[in-house]
Amino acid sequence: MAAELVGAFPTARTVTISYSDIKEKSRDLSMNIEEGFGPNGLGIISVSDVPGFSLLRQNLLHLAPRVARLPDDVKKELEDPESRY
Repeated sequence: MAAELVGAFPTARTVTISYSDIKEKSRDLSMNIEEGFGPNGLGIISVSDVPGFSLLRQNLLHLAPRVARLPDDVKKELEDPESRY
């Protein structure tokens, strides 16, 4: 269960799945997904051990100022109301 009671305060932990587990097609991740997105989950799952993550992250962060400088009407086109993003 993702939510636990520690002392008097409920806590929740982030569910983490390794990239290699995701790539392994025979691997059943349904319990992990249920734990992360189920009624007691945080609604988030993190992925660990992604190959080349540092470089990918660096490249993406370099693009952030370009996106920030886009005209508002262009940024509006990037929105997806269905996903609330």
